[in-house]
Amino acid sequence: MNIGELTAALEYSREQLFQAKKRLDTATEPELIDAAIYEQMAWESRCSYYRRKLKEAVEGKICEMHGKEQIEYWRIME
Repeated sequence: MNIGELTAALEYSREQLFQAKKRLDTATEPELIDAAIYEQMAWESRCSYYRRKLKEAVEGKICEMHGKEQIEYWRIME
């Protein structure tokens, strides 16, 4: 995956994590609570994976980046 694809995947994963947290907050049945917890953990793992892969991809290109691109990278990694 290139940097753009990794960034998009990370943003999508963050949105899905937010939605999973909302589902956990509204779940009332024990089975649904368990499912929401596992879903949240899965999206947290995906976010961690994409952050790591994005960091690896950018570290190889950081010397080539200038100004705005470099600032955008650090904003994404927060």
